[in-house]
Amino acid sequence: MKRNISVDIALTPREIEEEVWNMDSENQISLLNYFVWRYESTKHYPVLMQMQNIHDDLKVFCDEDERENIIRLVSEFLDFLKGDDMCL
Repeated sequence: MKRNISVDIALTPREIEEEVWNMDSENQISLLNYFVWRYESTKHYPVLMQMQNIHDDLKVFCDEDERENIIRLVSEFLDFLKGDDMCL
């Protein structure tokens, strides 16, 4: 007898962060390339709308310190990717 079972699992943001953190750099780069693929394959609009939603909701769901911490972290990521000099 065979049974097929279908299960939907929605990862929490914390679980997603842990998965990304535990990836090697090759898989992290692949993930970034999938973000690029989505941006380019959708003619930009859906991604830009999502970014606008994040921008707007940062003010709703985060206090000013949390918002500044998120912005600083993303800025530091970008600096590293661009190869700008950074002090650790």
